[in-house]
Amino acid sequence: MEMLGDDIEAIRSFDGSSQRSISPVDAFIVPPASEVLINPQSLELAVRNIRRRAGDLSLSREIRNSLVDTLQNDLANSINPIFLPLF
Repeated sequence: MEMLGDDIEAIRSFDGSSQRSISPVDAFIVPPASEVLINPQSLELAVRNIRRRAGDLSLSREIRNSLVDTLQNDLANSINPIFLPLF
């Protein structure tokens, strides 16, 4: 982000290896900070909690599996804040 005082002048993607801006970006998401460390144990805990809570809420198996799949396969991105209480 390039700022002028409190105003954002430009947002660009960044190449960490070359330390250069790559291309303009229209918007980006800054998720809230959290203390969740993603490791196999914490991920398994979250999956168990999803399955338990899905049962408590009488969610369909399809919805439960979709939530588990989202959590297990979307770790390249930051964790969605709705999942934080499950860890």
